[in-house]
This record gives sequence, structure tokens and C-alpha cells, in this order.
Amino acid sequence: MRNIKQLSEEEFDLLVIGAGAFGAYAAWDAALKGLKVALVDRGDYSGGVSSRCFRMVHGGIRYLQHLDFGRLRKSCAERSAMLRSSPQHVEPLPIVIPTFGLGGASRWFLGAGTLLYDVVTLDRNRHIASPERRIPLTRFLSTAETLDLFPFLEGSRPTGAVEFCDGHMHSPARLLLSVIRSAVDLGAAVANYCTVTQLVITDGRARGAMVRDEVTGREFAIRAKCTVNAAGPGAGPLLSQSGITSGQTTGPFSRDACLVVDRPAPPRAIAVQGQTRDLDAVVGRGKRHLFMVPWKGKTLIGVWHRVYQDPTEDIQISRAEVEEWLREVNESCPGMNLKIEDVLSWDYGLVPFGKSNPQSKDLHFGHESQFLDHQQLDGISHLLSLIGIRYTMGRGDGERAVNWALSSLGRTIPRSTSHTTPVRGGDINDFSGLEKEIHARAAKLGVSDRSLALLKDHGTDYQEVLAYIEADPSLAQRCGDSPLTAAEVVHAVRHEAVVTLEDLVLRRTDIGVTGCPGGAALYACAEILAKELHWTAEDIEREVEQVRRFYPDFRALPQ
Repeated sequence: MRNIKQLSEEEFDLLVIGAGAFGAYAAWDAALKGLKVALVDRGDYSGGVSSRCFRMVHGGIRYLQHLDFGRLRKSCAERSAMLRSSPQHVEPLPIVIPTFGLGGASRWFLGAGTLLYDVVTLDRNRHIASPERRIPLTRFLSTAETLDLFPFLEGSRPTGAVEFCDGHMHSPARLLLSVIRSAVDLGAAVANYCTVTQLVITDGRARGAMVRDEVTGREFAIRAKCTVNAAGPGAGPLLSQSGITSGQTTGPFSRDACLVVDRPAPPRAIAVQGQTRDLDAVVGRGKRHLFMVPWKGKTLIGVWHRVYQDPTEDIQISRAEVEEWLREVNESCPGMNLKIEDVLSWDYGLVPFGKSNPQSKDLHFGHESQFLDHQQLDGISHLLSLIGIRYTMGRGDGERAVNWALSSLGRTIPRSTSHTTPVRGGDINDFSGLEKEIHARAAKLGVSDRSLALLKDHGTDYQEVLAYIEADPSLAQRCGDSPLTAAEVVHAVRHEAVVTLEDLVLRRTDIGVTGCPGGAALYACAEILAKELHWTAEDIEREVEQVRRFYPDFRALPQ
């Protein structure tokens, strides 16, 4: 999973810069089409906005407000593709929208929209074999049913609710890791922690990039016939430092943020009206929704937006902003009674946005990913910049970038199969049957409580992890006071290119996604990584401290 030798010695048809959703899917689609592919990222795989998103796989229902049925259909198709190809990572998420009063606020007005969505997306479950992964039709809930699910709405006097389904990711980072490993299985050369210092341009043509391996400090060139710059908010700065002027026109960006709060997971996701308006909506219920989503036994809330014109700005979240967001939630749902101390963790990242006043609450939200063909913009051939806007569109937009590369190389564009091909570990015909199989095998090894995590993290590849315990039963031991086994840590470092403790805690496992693990868990994991990666005692302390800095400093962290 860090193929530095291959990257530095061979020439590739396509170099993809950035291993977020758009770069990872582009690399996989290109490998499926027979291209020789290189993929690098300056940080960890999915280490930026892709792993820190809201975990939703959007089927496009909000585009009804814009009367944009084209985008609605595209989003629905991509959600279906993810449910088909990544069944271990993506599942349907029921979302309840409470209704209040009459007219545009009524259950029947909202229900008419969701029923129209059902009709427009009648083919949404085509070729989804597992019943557990199919998107059901709209349901109407009475007032009593709504309050039974969400007692904190009692004072708001709902008239009922409408329930629809969207998609939900168990782990955005692990999904992309499966995509990248699928590309590697087809011959792609990949590496995390490899910074592109400059694009190589000669005679008006992109010919690869100069790269620095952040692990060893070694610098080398990657030779490629075509290059796709999918570095997200870093795409523009990379262009600028390579002397390409169109890099200055990639903004503005929205810092999309969400919070994990110390409240038991709700029985369904719930959408309540916040304080922000979508200025591009043609029809709607007024203000945009905030979503409260069940997440690892806690509650995930979002999304909030702040406009940044320059992605190189210092992007932070302040205590004052968090307090403002909590006030907004408490105004919409007084029964939540959230306080600053209830915030366990947050996530945020930059995504392209519409032209908006940074000081305004009412915004023009971004609609489409940006495709910059530098032959047209800068006179540089064989170079495309793809700045993706929404994780759900990663596969489809990645496919579009690959087709551009094939066209640039003068090759026939074959039909894509990435929308139907299972990602690594995703070849699951009977989801319930696989769950029982994993549980039975894990029970024999004394780790039955990890069976669901193994299923959702690894799918049919779960045997790779359990094989370590079968060979060495001591690897069934837990990491401190966490449920994580030593075998999962060893597997991650040997097969999944873990370089830092943060990689393990935030992106390879689930022990840190709802709040900071205790010191016992962090040190236990770090000790295993130290043996595998030859860390010193000072390295261990630095890595543990780095993880702790990821979490809010206004909440006392567990010792």
C-alpha cells in the first residue's frame, strides 16, 4: 500500500494526485479500464475532507427544491452504485422530518414532495441484491408515532412526520481504503504521505510530478502521460506553485462542519429546520435542515457552513462558533438541552461553494464539481484538475476524469464497470448470512463482540484479521480499555499503510470517531505500532499527543 519503488521507477498512463473520494474512485475506474495508474496523497488516504464528511450518501432529494431533476437522478444513481458496490460500508438511513401546522409546513405538503421523489427514482433499487441495502418508499407518521420516536419534540407540537431514506456510511475512510485496495489489486501503484512539490510541465504538456516521500524525505519524479489533480482544496495552490495561473480561480469554499454530541443515538435520523436559507431553492419549507443522525451509539449533528475565499487560510473552529451551533440546535429542539461539554468531537473540511457573502447566513450552495481542462485554460495538455463537491459523486466524477484521460491519450473509452463491480470485501450476496458466519468464527476465538465491526470494516476480507488471532491467540487481547483487538492493529499497519497513530485511531478503526479514546487505549495501540514501525519512546509520546490535539480542548479528555 506504499509502492514507492514502483512509483519512482515506472512510467504510468495516469497519475492521480489526491486520495480522497474523487481521486480514489478515479484511480479505481482507470485501473478497471486497463490504464497503468499511480495515486499519491500528501497525507493519509482519505485524510482530508473525505474522511471528515457528514457520512451521508445523498440520493438527491434536496434537488427537488431546485426543480433540478437531472442532478437528482445523478445523485440517486450514485447512491445506488455505492449500495451495490460497497454493501459492507453503505446502508439505508431512515430520516424523519417532523411537520408543523398547515400549508407549506404540513405533513401533506412535505409528503407530496417525497412521494414525487419516489416516483422519479423508481429504479433506485435496480440490481441491489441484498434486501437490507434497498431504499424503501416514503412513510407517513402520526403525531403519536413521531413523539414516541422523539419525545424531545413534545413542546414543539408536531402534526406528524414524513420518513424517507437516504444512504449512510459506516466509515468514509474505510470505504475509500477498500476502493484504493481494489485499484492496487488491479496493478495501481499507490502511496500516502507523498507530497507533490511541483507538476512537471515540458513543451506545453504535463508529464508527471516531483514528489517528496514524507516518511523518508526522499524526493523523486513520477512519470505519467496524463495527470489528474484531485487534491481538493489543495488543487489550486498546487497549480499556483507550479506556475499555472488558473489555480487562482478555484474558490470560494465552504467549511462544512458537524459535531458528535454525548446523547444516545436516536432511533432514526431526524431533520429539523435550522437558521440558514438556501437562496437557490425554487420551492421549499423555508430554512435548510439540520440532521441528527445515530452514530456509533452517540448523535451526529450537522451540517454548518462558513465561506472561505482562500483554501490556504487557517481553517479552525472556535468555541464561540460551537456555542452558536448548539444554540441553534436547542432552539429547534429544546429537549436536547445541549451544552458545550456535551461535544465529544467535530469534523470539518473545505468543499467548493457558490458565490456567497461570507458574513451571511443565507447562502448560494455549490452545485457541481469543478473540472478544469488546462489545455483550454492554460495551454497545457494532458492535465485536468477535478475539485469535487460531494463524496456521493466521487465515483461518477472520477469516471468522467478517466474518460477525459483516455480521450487525451487517443484511446477508446470503454464502458465503465465501477458502478456495478464490488469493491474489495464487497462481494456479498447474503449480508445476514455473512454476519452470522463472522460471528460464529469470531466467537471461537473469543472476539465475538468484534464481529459487526469486522463485517463493516472488512466485509468478506474479515478472514485476514482473524487469521492473525488463529496464528497467535495473544492478538485477541484488547487495546487498553477499548474493544479493539491487537490483531486489528497489526493488520492495519501491515496491510493498510498506517504511518501514524492518528491514521489508526481516526481512519482504520472506530475507536476515536466519537471522542478521544482513553490514554490506556492510545498507549496500547502506540506500543503495537512502535514494534511494527520501530518507534522510540519519544515517538510514542509525540504520536499520542498528536491524537489528543485532534479533540476539543474545552472538554476534559479521558486519561
